[in-house]
Amino acid sequence: MKTVRRPSVGQDVQRIQVLLNAHRPAHQKIATDGVFGPKTEAAIEDFQIYAGLAPDGIVGPATWAALAADAAAKPAPHLKKFQSALGTVDAFVDHLRRIEARNVTTSATFADPAISDFFETVGGARYLIVATEPRVIDFRHFFAAAAQTLTGQLLADRGLGQNGRTEGSALLLGLVNELAQCTGEAARLKLNSCFAAEDMGSNRLGAAYGERVRIATAEAQGLPAHLILRRFLDARGPKAPIRLPGVAMPGPATQVEEGLGARGAWVLDLLVPSAY
Repeated sequence: MKTVRRPSVGQDVQRIQVLLNAHRPAHQKIATDGVFGPKTEAAIEDFQIYAGLAPDGIVGPATWAALAADAAAKPAPHLKKFQSALGTVDAFVDHLRRIEARNVTTSATFADPAISDFFETVGGARYLIVATEPRVIDFRHFFAAAAQTLTGQLLADRGLGQNGRTEGSALLLGLVNELAQCTGEAARLKLNSCFAAEDMGSNRLGAAYGERVRIATAEAQGLPAHLILRRFLDARGPKAPIRLPGVAMPGPATQVEEGLGARGAWVLDLLVPSAY
């Protein structure tokens, strides 16, 4: 495709506008009039930041490719919940690398409280935007599920009297952690992330990552856990932190809808882990 920039007009511009609208919130959609004006240019710059590209407002080969690849992948819902703590892959890989450096074995690394009680990195990052579901990874859930999968101990530590390194035990741990989080949020009259879909999906991904590390350790592949984490996250299309203007918080009806859907998926996860 040819390079397109302001003040171009025509079918290529219109196609760009359609692709941009495919992943912009309803209140941020732009006119598909085929005129490359200031609003289209600003929308392209926003998209380029989202895609990890230089925000120059010009649609060259890299931007064309990203637009085509992301046309069906809308921005993570209600990004305002995560904006203050968005990070990059490097932030979470470096966090794990530092913990590995002070522990002799993989088991010791994932038994380290800095993993199981993770809240944020040194730089304040807790979330990562990715191109695949669940769109936003919450590493508090991710690392706890990975630790349960590898050590089989966290459920017992929380007084539930259960050990196990199965996917089911990691999902149960996620449910326990979420209930604790909901209790804390209820006390602050803030329930917008209670049983949210990104929490459930992050827990599932963490269990899958923990299993990946367990297999690599059992097969003596010699790969450090932080390198396995980088490959695991890179495969999910991580995005650079994004600051879309005007992102609205979900209203009460949307929160209820999201919450009910996430709760149903939690139950399905627990009853039929292999469903995913």
